[in-house]
Amino acid sequence: MALVLTLLVLVLLVTAVLEFDRSTRTMVKAAGNFRDGMKAFHLATSGIAAAQALLKDDLVRHGGRDDLTELWATPLPPYPLGDGTVAAWIQDEGGKINVNMLVTPSGTKPSVPLQIEQLKRLFRLKGLDPAPVDAIVDWLDRDEIEEPSGAESAYYERLDRPYRCRNGRMDTLAELHLVKGISDEVYRTISPYLTVYTSDESINVNTADPVVLQTLPVPGQDGAVAFPLDDKQVETIVDARPFAAKGDLIKVPGMTSAVVSQLLPRITVASSWFSVYAEGEANGVKKGVLAVVDRSRGEPTLRYWRLAD
Repeated sequence: MALVLTLLVLVLLVTAVLEFDRSTRTMVKAAGNFRDGMKAFHLATSGIAAAQALLKDDLVRHGGRDDLTELWATPLPPYPLGDGTVAAWIQDEGGKINVNMLVTPSGTKPSVPLQIEQLKRLFRLKGLDPAPVDAIVDWLDRDEIEEPSGAESAYYERLDRPYRCRNGRMDTLAELHLVKGISDEVYRTISPYLTVYTSDESINVNTADPVVLQTLPVPGQDGAVAFPLDDKQVETIVDARPFAAKGDLIKVPGMTSAVVSQLLPRITVASSWFSVYAEGEANGVKKGVLAVVDRSRGEPTLRYWRLAD
């Protein structure tokens, strides 16, 4: 009997020791992961700071122009720094369509809906039904009058998880997920060409994607909206980039003075808003940071910042 009790106590002791060892190892690993996560986070934030410095230097060197041949447009591959690495890339928000410009600053629908038709053209060029554009307009405008394919608060309040229509400017592009008709697939398809940050509707022709250039709208006849650039003309423009001034567009083969004069109010060759993604890594642990930088007043300033998914 005594031997049995002794063996039982021994088994219990061994079990306790093994459990303690396992718990200790788990805590040590968790502590190590936390330490490495903090290192990776600080590496990522250093990447954001470096991007701000680079954009400031670029403004001094090339203040009147931004294009894809400049240093800021070259992604930084993983670069050794301290106990880890940091990688970063900068993207020009000025080469995108600003969805907040679908309505006027006072929140009303414009008399000539150039921006609205521009966004509908983007949907069509990407093989999508443009009906959700009406819902985006309703999300932005200040009234509760639904567009033909739109939705106001009455629609959203009937959902399983109800909420009200914003009836104002979007703070982030991800807010599109809340709008009627914008599924995950639709969002993934159109979001690379959209922004909510720029201060006007001008598109930087030096950095815009060819698809965005095809959406550039001009007033047509009888209040209609025309799109003078087809895929072949856009290909010629891309081959001729970069432009030192937006008027240089006239030098592109096939461009007429009439078309250029219509496009001039819609384009620019300089940008003020940039998105920055930086990723730090320490001992296999990665942390990413996404930021939006505004340098419209000279000093690059963070306007948006979050940990990346």
